[in-house]
Order: sequence, then C-alpha cells, then structure tokens
Amino acid sequence: MYGGDDNNRSSRGAWYYEEMPLPTRDSANFNIGGLYGGDGTSFPAAPFINSFNLDNNRKGFFGWNQGLDAEDQGRLGVHVIAVRLGIFRTTKADEDSGTPQALTQGPANMKMTYWRRDLFGRVYFFETTIDRNNQWAILRIPIPPVGSPTQLYHNRLDELGTVLGYTIPTAFGLPEKEFSGVRFDERFAKSWGVFYAEPYNHDGFYMGNYDSYLKDFVEGASQIFPDILINLERIQQGNWDLINPNVEGTTNHVTLSVGTLYYEKEGYALSQDAQLTEPRFHIERDESEIDYENAKTKAKALELRKTEILSEWHFKCAGDVRMEAGKSFLLDGPNVPNAPLTLVCQEVKHIIDNDQVYNMEVFAIIKRVVPI
Repeated sequence: MYGGDDNNRSSRGAWYYEEMPLPTRDSANFNIGGLYGGDGTSFPAAPFINSFNLDNNRKGFFGWNQGLDAEDQGRLGVHVIAVRLGIFRTTKADEDSGTPQALTQGPANMKMTYWRRDLFGRVYFFETTIDRNNQWAILRIPIPPVGSPTQLYHNRLDELGTVLGYTIPTAFGLPEKEFSGVRFDERFAKSWGVFYAEPYNHDGFYMGNYDSYLKDFVEGASQIFPDILINLERIQQGNWDLINPNVEGTTNHVTLSVGTLYYEKEGYALSQDAQLTEPRFHIERDESEIDYENAKTKAKALELRKTEILSEWHFKCAGDVRMEAGKSFLLDGPNVPNAPLTLVCQEVKHIIDNDQVYNMEVFAIIKRVVPI
C-alpha cells in the first residue's frame, strides 16, 4: 500500500488505467494511438477502438457483403482482464536484496472497482472481487450496452471544494454537464481503469489520507495480536532467537498486475461465406445461441426460408394408402416448378367420395438438408 516509504503512508491502494487512444500524445517511441496501430506502420491505421463495430471489418471494408470477413462485426459487450493483486508484508528493499516475498496473511475476496469514462464525463462503474491474494483472476466486465448504461458515478467536486473551504475555479459539477445525459455512451469512451476498492468509502471518497493514523493503529492492533502472543511465549521460554519481528498480518506494499486484456463482441454468423452480386440482407437475433456452428446452420436455414417461394404445399390427388405423416415423397409433373421436389407429409386425409373414388388431400413441406 505505501511501498515501505514512511513519506507515503497515506497512499493506500492499487490503481491501473488506460486512456484512448493510447498513447494520447506523440512521443519518441509512438505517435498518438500507436499502440492501437495508429502510427501508420502497422495495421489497422485508425488509432481507435470502434466499440459499436457494426460498420466495417478488421480489414477496413464496409458493409455486410464481405463474406466471412463481415463476421468481424458486432458490438463490444464484455471487457476481459486478467488481474493479480498482491498484498505483501515484506518490503521492496528486502525483495530486491534476495529475501523471498512474504504475503500478508488474511486478505481474501478483495473488492475491486472497474470504471469507464466517456467523452462527456459520465463514469460507468462495475464492482467485482479477486478471490485470492497474489493469484491471477479473470474478470469479465460487462460494458454498456450489455452492462447497464445508467449505472453511473456522479462526482460532486464543487461541493467537496466547499466542504474543504476552497473555491474551485473550474465548474466540474455543472448540472448541465451532469444531467445532459443519463446513459453512458460507449461509442465515445475515452478511458478505463480498475482499482483496489478497500481505501474508498461507500460514497466513493478516497479514505487513504486523513484516516491513515487511525488505520495504522487499528491494523497494528488487529493484525499483530496473534504474533504478540506467540513472541511473548517465546520470551517466556527463553527462545530469543525465534522472535520474528516481521508479523504475518501487517501490510507493507501492494502490487497490481494486468495480464490478458481483450474485448468480447456479439457473435455473427452469415449464411454466405463469399461476396454476392446484388445481395439482400436480413438480420435475426438469438440471444440464447452461443455455439458458432449452430448459429451458422440457423443462418443457412433462414436464408432458405426467405428465398423459397413455395415451401408449403397443399394438393389433392389420387389416393395412395402408403401416404402418412412424416414420410417423404417425390412430387413431379408439368405444373410443379423446379420439379421433381422432395416433400415431407405433415398431414394427409384419405377420402372415398360418393362415387366410391379413392382420393387424398395432402399438406406437406419441402424436405431440406439443414433444419428449418
């Protein structure tokens, strides 16, 4: 938390954030957005992430008539991050000198807060936890529109200045700014971050400064009590060499590591894998389908349903006792388009009329290779 430096005892926590584009300024190493491919030497050239992602694919081509490349499209909905939060009782100097790292005993289910800020100053947040100290955890963060775009944090920096007795020259909390929109707009996301939430109170205020002395006292009393008893027993027994001044529960510093980092998007499956001449498009949503191969099959079936003019057949003909529901048969003749057709009987009525003529009335559908 404070990194072993007494001058930083009031700094309690761990933070990580990124701005978009990354970097936001030109430097000797990267131009603006260079880490997203915007330096002109790598692909794609545009230094931004298109979170809406319903216009063009990764190759920069627009529209849905791009074959398999069009399946790149789909709104971003989940931010996946591998995070490791380590809380240690050994100092950084000890570790640099070769002393093995020693974890603080006790921390678990550590609260983390994820946030995103858009161009208009609206801040979306999501609260989660990391189960174990200094072990990797995969966080799947829903972001708007999958996450609630109205789950916002509204700061009151203007009121905070009044409380502290200062006059802030910039109106951070103008009502016109705060309430011009009540929904986070992911299309204009400018930055995101994640931080250890323990040093913050329920109102979102950072508590690591003014209560540092109180925290030191409480933490010292609660965390080292078992070690005091152990060391007192060792003193009573005369085992002075076994006294360990590094108590198990105290905290010296915290590290925050970010590993895997990517976005998950909506999955799209096209019925055609190549470009078409004069195509027609129809989009259907199936929120319950998570398997790509099944979605691909459903897309092909949907195309058949849309392109087939006559998919259901109803006709009368001479009777045949072999006809029954569920059986397939061939329909042929000069009046049948695209004959012969393979149909599947759905319903049949065997009829003997007043003239003792045996007929039947058949309701059938076209038999297809893929399910409808």
